[in-house]
Amino acid sequence: MEPRADTGPARPAISFRDVFFRYHDDDPHVLSGITFDVAAGEHVAIVGANGSGKSTLAKHINGLLVPDSGTVTVGGVSTGDPHHTYQVRASAGLVFQNPDDQVVTSIVRDDVAFGPENLGLPAEEIVVRVEDALRTVGMWNHADDDVAALSGGQRQRVAIAGILAMRPDVLVLDEPGAMLDPRGRRGIRRVSRELHATGMTVVVITQHMEEAVLADRVIVLDRGHVAAIGTPAEIFTDAGRLRSLGLDVPFPVLLGEALRSRGLDVPLTLDETVLEEAICRSASIR
Repeated sequence: MEPRADTGPARPAISFRDVFFRYHDDDPHVLSGITFDVAAGEHVAIVGANGSGKSTLAKHINGLLVPDSGTVTVGGVSTGDPHHTYQVRASAGLVFQNPDDQVVTSIVRDDVAFGPENLGLPAEEIVVRVEDALRTVGMWNHADDDVAALSGGQRQRVAIAGILAMRPDVLVLDEPGAMLDPRGRRGIRRVSRELHATGMTVVVITQHMEEAVLADRVIVLDRGHVAAIGTPAEIFTDAGRLRSLGLDVPFPVLLGEALRSRGLDVPLTLDETVLEEAICRSASIR
């Protein structure tokens, strides 16, 4: 096999460059100077307190909103170019926090088929895509159910299936667990992990730290600005900074803080196994 030619650095899946946005001319900016990239195949969590601009940012990724100034590109295509709106929305699928905002028909399989039908795909291809998408989110056994009879977590998975059936390159989940109980949130986390494992670019907008710590990188928003970008370990072990930004401190870090205040030599870590081993070592020394 011949060596593959060097094609240079890979193009980011998503790119924000100095993005400013406000809803009305007299309003303050909701996004101010936002700049970051998301690599193809990356799993990124975007976190921030209420009013930090998270959902507004999510709507910029698939072109529901476009910047007042600056640029957003998806797969190298500008979301601000009306000639590319269809391409952008086919490439970046957005799942809203309330799945009822995306339900268009009463039967599960018909709802998932809605997007592919609007792409003009052949009926045989739509049937295949609907089954694949429903199996991916664990809802194939409910294909003929009434959407209204499903639980909140099940409806959210149907909403994700509707996006997956369009075969996007990027999946954006806007507060997917906001309206769900802990069991429902665990189910959505499992689905997002499995999709990322297939190579899909996944962006999760969330206030739940147990979702954010699973990401490759975390972007923290504060009043429309990027306050920090880093790995979960870099972001979530700085408890003081998290509190100043109005974010919850993950439990392992809280426990580590409490133990250190009592004189135990333990690290501030997200890894519960590492913390447990450090507690055992410290206790045996004492």
